[in-house]
Amino acid sequence: MFGSLRWTARGLAVLTSFLAADACRAQYPVPYYPMGYHSGYYQPAMYVPAGSMLRPAPMATPYYPGLPDHSAPYVAAPPSTPMPLPSIEPEISDLTRNAARSLQATPSGIPLVTCDPPTVLPECEGGRCGSKVKTRGRGPWSMQTMVGSQFHVGPDDYQFGNVNVRFGYLTDRVWFENSVLRGQIEPMLDVLGGLTYASDFGSWLAGPSLLMRYNFTKADKIQPYVQAGFGGVYNDAYRDNQNHLGQPVVLLGQAGVGTRYFLTSNCSFDLEGQYNHMSNFNGGTVRNLGIDAFGAAGGFTYYFGSRQ
Repeated sequence: MFGSLRWTARGLAVLTSFLAADACRAQYPVPYYPMGYHSGYYQPAMYVPAGSMLRPAPMATPYYPGLPDHSAPYVAAPPSTPMPLPSIEPEISDLTRNAARSLQATPSGIPLVTCDPPTVLPECEGGRCGSKVKTRGRGPWSMQTMVGSQFHVGPDDYQFGNVNVRFGYLTDRVWFENSVLRGQIEPMLDVLGGLTYASDFGSWLAGPSLLMRYNFTKADKIQPYVQAGFGGVYNDAYRDNQNHLGQPVVLLGQAGVGTRYFLTSNCSFDLEGQYNHMSNFNGGTVRNLGIDAFGAAGGFTYYFGSRQ
C-alpha cells in the first residue's frame, strides 16, 4: 500500500513540476530545452532557459530524491529565487508533499523549476559587445601628437612646418553596426602651431580648433578615420605686403583623412593627410585671397581613462 502511495506521490510531483515549468514559459516566452533521457533512464524535465550557462555537475553526482542515482549530468547555474510550486490539496499525504518538495529544491539548493528571467549572454566579437564598443584595455580619452609640413597652392609661396596636439573623447555610440562603415564619433580639441619656411611672407602661426572625427572601427588593429572642423589662428603674415591674410586672427578650416595602426592596446602610430584653409573672419576682397594648404603628418595617439 505504502509502495503504491509512494509512486503516486512521485507521479503527482512530476506533473506539478511540468505545470510550474509551463507557468515559467508563459511568463518568459523564450525557448526552453528539456533535459530528459540519460543512461537509459527518464528523469523529470528540468527546463533551462535558452542562453543560460550550463556547467558540469560536481564529481559526486547530485542525488535527487525519487529519481535514479545517476540522473542529471549537467545542472543549470543557480538562479536567484525559485518559483514556489502550486499548493497541494490537504488530503494528500505528507509523503506526497515531501516528494513534491524534493523536486522543488535539491540537497545542494539548486531548484529544478524556477521563473527567473533567462540569462542571455551578449555575442562579443573582436572585443565589441552589442551596440557599445569594449576595446581591449583602451580608454575613451585620447591625446594625439602630429608633426608634418604643408604648402600653399597658389601664385605665392607659403609653406610651414606644423605641430598638432589634440585631445579627444571616443563616444560609446556605434554607427552602422553591421556595415563596413561601422564606427564611432570622436570630438576633439586641436591646437595648431607652425613655423614658415621658403615663404614669401609670414614667419609663424598658432591657434585652436574644434574637430569632429569619425573612426572606422570595423577592424581592431588598423582604423582609418576622417575629420573636419574649424577654429581661429593667430599669424604675423598680416604685417607683410601680401594679399592673402589681412587680419592678425583669421578663420581656420580643417579637413583630413588618416589611419591608425595600434602598436599596443592603448597606443597607435598615425599617418594623416591634411588640408587647412585660412582667410579673414569678416570676408571681403581686400587682402583676403586666403591660404589653401595641403600636407601630410605623422605621429602617435595614446588612450587613457576607463569606461563605466
